Amino acid sequence: KLLSVIVLTTSEEPTAEVIDYLQLLSYLSGLTLENLRLLDFVDNAREYSETVLNLSSDGIIVFYKGEIEFQNVKSSEIIKNYPDILREIEAKIDSNEEFFEIELPNAFFSMSVKKIQLQGEERILVTVRNITSEKEVQKLREVDKIKTNFIANISHELRTPLTAIKAYTETIVNVPMTQDEIKEFSETIYNQSLKLEGILNDLLDFSQLESHTLKIVKEPTNIHDVINDSILTVNHLASQYDVKIEFNFDQDLKINCDRKRIEQVITNLLTNSIKFSDKSKEERVAKIATENDGDFVKIIVEDNGIGIPADKIDKIFDKFYRVDSDLTYSIPGTGLGLAIVKEIVEMHNGSISVESEEGKWTRVTVQLPNE
Repeated sequence: KLLSVIVLTTSEEPTAEVIDYLQLLSYLSGLTLENLRLLDFVDNAREYSETVLNLSSDGIIVFYKGEIEFQNVKSSEIIKNYPDILREIEAKIDSNEEFFEIELPNAFFSMSVKKIQLQGEERILVTVRNITSEKEVQKLREVDKIKTNFIANISHELRTPLTAIKAYTETIVNVPMTQDEIKEFSETIYNQSLKLEGILNDLLDFSQLESHTLKIVKEPTNIHDVINDSILTVNHLASQYDVKIEFNFDQDLKINCDRKRIEQVITNLLTNSIKFSDKSKEERVAKIATENDGDFVKIIVEDNGIGIPADKIDKIFDKFYRVDSDLTYSIPGTGLGLAIVKEIVEMHNGSISVESEEGKWTRVTVQLPNE
């Protein structure tokens, strides 16, 4: 390959030594020019590659010996806006995970980690994609689905007592009946109207919570009296499901709370323990107990019912959520009860937590300030 030519004019014939020198000079000049051409090519190729990488909507990071060797513009932007993401990436690299998602405040990222060989040495290639929009769309779809199911469920819940009330009323009006029969039918109408009232109260409470118009009025209250009143409220339901309610206490326990709302909380938790009892078990029990550690009072409702799947526990306080859609029509409820309970407890500056083992037991703990 011809790299360079040097043309000289001289009046004398050059010696062999001069010719060798000129040939060497020509060769070196050619190498220099070729290297300059290659350097220009490399610079152009690097500029091209960096331009392409910087136009990527994904962040691209190369780690070498634990340090960032290269990062494109998008990754620099992500790290600047979410500095905690580097720590998360490094932790995932150490755990040898290849694909994972990271949730940060107001943002979601999907990432891939791959070991590569460059220049004979190992490096870590990390790609980062902001999937916040996709997650938000996914959440909106889930919420839309939950709301659709809620509307279908609430329609069913409203229709069931209304249908019973209408049928029994029509029978009383149109069919000759004895006083005992009329009394029996009237009791059924009354019980169905209570169910209807409960559904409407849930909807009203939920509406007030959403509009932040629900108020609580605290007053000194004997929490054990409230529990006893709640037990009386659910006794009829417990008899229907053959569930035994256990509650024992030695002394009064007073706290500052909204008596009506805390009774609503306890009644709701007991109702759930009863409704989700396990029909396959010979003995079905719902236990309620209290604990006082000075700063806080705990109300603990425990049952040996069907339990809650581990992957559903975090969702049970979500609005409109029902743990098992297959049970939606067989077990009555609006899907609002626990969401309302959580809001009421938090309005008292308290907290609520759930522990459960599917098929065995569930324990709900309400913690209220001992004011």
